[in-house]
Amino acid sequence: MSIWNMLTGRPARTVAGGALVVDGLIGIDTPGRKRGGLLGSLLAGLIGILFVGLGFYIQHRSQPYADGTTVTGQVASVKASTDDKGKQMYLRVVRFASGDGRQVEFAEQGSSSRRAEVGDPVKVSYRAADPSQARIIGEDSWIPLTIMGVGALVAIVGILTFIVRLVTLIAGIVLLAKR
Repeated sequence: MSIWNMLTGRPARTVAGGALVVDGLIGIDTPGRKRGGLLGSLLAGLIGILFVGLGFYIQHRSQPYADGTTVTGQVASVKASTDDKGKQMYLRVVRFASGDGRQVEFAEQGSSSRRAEVGDPVKVSYRAADPSQARIIGEDSWIPLTIMGVGALVAIVGILTFIVRLVTLIAGIVLLAKR
């Protein structure tokens, strides 16, 4: 067997095909560079898509109700608590007047590390049928956009890497299957 046949024949295709299959499935690490395989890239893509969905959910929760009314309320009280890391967190209780003149109080959905002052104005959206299910709107709109942006970037990189890994895997299988 000549050297040319060894470099271009069945042994070379077997080695190249095997390397491509391994690289496609689990990735081959080189010094200073780690690359995920097929499942790792699929997982990254799915995590990115979940973050995009989470960003949309948070964005939706900070929008006014489509069938609701928007008013300005005030911070009625601030409840302080300590999280599991010992950090001080604050929860606002907001008061507003509904369309029929009733005073309604509700606590915001999540706590914050920023302390609000009693009397601070707050934009509130509520449904006339159930004013107690009000929501604070228009604050920190950059947070869901950031979550969506990071999620989209991770999803795109994960999906593109998945496609490259899949093509690599298929190329390896084709090389191994050649006679």
